[in-house]
Amino acid sequence: MSFIVGLLGTASTYKSQLTLAFIIGLVLLSLYWFYRYTIEPTTTPVKGLPQLPGSIAIWGNLKQLGSDHPTALQRLSLKYKFPVFQCLFGNQRIVFINSYDSAMEWFIKNQTALIDRPLFYTFHKLVSTSQGLTIGTSPWNETCKKRRLNVQRYMTTPAIKERANLIDVESYSMLRDLYSFTKANGPIYPYKYTQRLALNFTTMLSYATRFDDIDTPLLGEILDMVKVISSFRSTNNNLQDFIPLVRLLPENKRSAQAKNSSAKRNIWLDKLTQEAVNHKHERTSIVGDFANTDGKGRLNMDDIKCICVGLVSGGFETIGSTASLIFAQLCTENGELWQERLYDELMKIYDGDIVKAYQSVLLEEKSEFGVSFIRELLRMYAVIPLIPARKTCKEFTWNGVTVPEGITVILNAQAANHDKSHFGADADDFVPDRFLKDDSVNYPPYHFTFGAGSRACTAVNLSNRILYAGLCRTCLLFKVKKDPSRLPVVDYVDFAEDRQAQTNWIKEFGMSLEPRDEAMVEKCFSVSKNTCEEDLSYSIEYN
Repeated sequence: MSFIVGLLGTASTYKSQLTLAFIIGLVLLSLYWFYRYTIEPTTTPVKGLPQLPGSIAIWGNLKQLGSDHPTALQRLSLKYKFPVFQCLFGNQRIVFINSYDSAMEWFIKNQTALIDRPLFYTFHKLVSTSQGLTIGTSPWNETCKKRRLNVQRYMTTPAIKERANLIDVESYSMLRDLYSFTKANGPIYPYKYTQRLALNFTTMLSYATRFDDIDTPLLGEILDMVKVISSFRSTNNNLQDFIPLVRLLPENKRSAQAKNSSAKRNIWLDKLTQEAVNHKHERTSIVGDFANTDGKGRLNMDDIKCICVGLVSGGFETIGSTASLIFAQLCTENGELWQERLYDELMKIYDGDIVKAYQSVLLEEKSEFGVSFIRELLRMYAVIPLIPARKTCKEFTWNGVTVPEGITVILNAQAANHDKSHFGADADDFVPDRFLKDDSVNYPPYHFTFGAGSRACTAVNLSNRILYAGLCRTCLLFKVKKDPSRLPVVDYVDFAEDRQAQTNWIKEFGMSLEPRDEAMVEKCFSVSKNTCEEDLSYSIEYN
């Protein structure tokens, strides 16, 4: 009997030991999984490239950057004298480029190595699941290459001249409504009007549809939704992109918001697509052109969706934000002098013929001061301060450092645009004739606001023309007046309403339009109204 009891005791002890060993093994396995999934960097350090100090487990360097990543990265770059450095965002290793010369080396000289895009959890796996990836966010492959080449057909110099009517109708509509409102009600914050100008250009291009009434509910919904969707590409609003553990939390509000935003976007994209299909025979648009081929053209419906979604749900943001900054700068202490200088130059170029000048600025950029003003505005305000990430698709060498394939690289356009070693001691100031008086900076790329190299924005020339035409038409017909009670903030960092957003927009300020000659304003407006009568009729006002 004692033998049996002893045997049972041994068995019980053995079972307990097995249980304990199992528990210990499970704990060790869990700890290993936790380390591999949330702490261990996804790539090894780039040997020879400076690493930003201060990294901590799980967070990496995120906590030390605060809520304004571009500015924090810019200051750390200057503090440590690292124009290029690597750091950890959670478990993601990212290389940041913070100077003009290093941006030239990485994104221009080695552009073929930086043609790819990395995938991020929030934007690519939650927001973009139904409509597909846009050209700007897609990894580089034959499909992306085909789509990009087709978009570029709409962005050539001849194509821009051919669609000058779109710049005409939208710049006219913006000035018409701003003038009408300020004449009746006093100063106004112009941001929604510049957003509409930019959005309408993309919806006309994509769907031959526009919004004429600034209070149209669908317009407001689209503008709000685009701002939300843009935030899902921000580096400091989406912890789940860099800290995988956050994805497992049951109450992950950002993930839920991403899915909800994607679903809402689909509704109005379908409305716009159907509008284009309904008018495919009488209106020219990207969707309409496809519908008329019965699907037998070079592109399929997925290609068309990708192109149009990219244009409408993000492609216009730089123009909308920068156009409002035109008015802000014209409301500053020197703004009146700049307005008169541009007006006088245009009068000289076009022999005092305001109507001719009003029409010609749609087709050509002859005012050197106007061109320099827009270049400087884009340099001063990188409204997307951290250009969407690239990924190295092949190895290359920089300053003796071998950069391997598969590394995520982000250009800090704000820092590069304000590099004093390139732009001089006044790099933080707005100097509208900078590109006229300083040959050492007057060559492309004049700035990095549109990115650079092989995946730079395809609409650079078009965007410049829209902004130039808007500036020139404004100064030809009006004097922009400030609201003393709501002066604009024009510092290149502090101007932004939300420094956590991917795309910055200016804080609220007030401005009004004072006509130089009311009769001439009406005459020029009549020219646009008659020329653009058909385009104006493409407006949709449904909810």
